[in-house]
Amino acid sequence: MTKYVRNGLKVKDTILHLFKEKFNKDFYEYVSFCLENKYDVIDETYCELHHILPKSKFPKFKKSEWNIVRLKYNDHVNAHLILAEIHPIKAFTRPLEFLTNINDEIREKLPLLQEIGINEWKNSERYKDDAEREKLSNSCKRSWENKPHEEKQKHIDERSIYNKSEIARKKNSEVVC
Repeated sequence: MTKYVRNGLKVKDTILHLFKEKFNKDFYEYVSFCLENKYDVIDETYCELHHILPKSKFPKFKKSEWNIVRLKYNDHVNAHLILAEIHPIKAFTRPLEFLTNINDEIREKLPLLQEIGINEWKNSERYKDDAEREKLSNSCKRSWENKPHEEKQKHIDERSIYNKSEIARKKNSEVVC
């Protein structure tokens, strides 16, 4: 990994600083996991490239060598899980949706992480601002209206999977009791 320095900080410190700056949270466990599990050996082991600073939230660094690590498949899955557990926003939980058929742990944790993310949003200053909420609501409505039928059906099916999950059953039984 190239020694990247930004404002006098080395790679790990730089990445942690960028996360803290953007989300005001500590991503130490996630960044440490990514850097400690990078797999630099070139052999037959199946690996995937992983952007430590996610491309969707840090597009400026998507091609930076210091931001990309090669991880074994299971480590890649775990990296996404750790990231989503630290900050369960849609951008960080969405990649896990593609892994729910592969990994039982993720299938059970994903609905809970999504719920935590929603609750964090509801407690945020932006949510308390009526104009912001209205703007987001209208944006979501427009987005839904513009989706093709197949995408809408996929979303409905995913919600159906959540509603049948153990977490949803527990939540619904608590409400009824």
